[in-house]
Amino acid sequence: MSRNRDRVIEVVENSFSENEKTSPEDLLFSYDGILYPAALSSPETLEALKSFETRSNDVILAGYPKTGECCLFDK
Repeated sequence: MSRNRDRVIEVVENSFSENEKTSPEDLLFSYDGILYPAALSSPETLEALKSFETRSNDVILAGYPKTGECCLFDK
C-alpha cells in the first residue's frame, strides 16, 4: 500500500508544481457559464458527458471529503 500512497502523493505534487507555472487566468475555464478547475477537468471531458450512457448494473459511489488532516500525508 505504501507504493500506491507514494504514487498518489507524486501525482498530487506534480499537479501542484504544474499549476505554479500556470497563470491565474488559466487555472479555471468556463463551460456553459460555469467556472471549472482546469487541473481537474477539461471542456472535452464535460462535452463527452453529453453522450455518456449508463447501464442498469452501474454503481454510483458518492462521499464527502474527510475533514481534518488527510491520511495520505500521515507519518
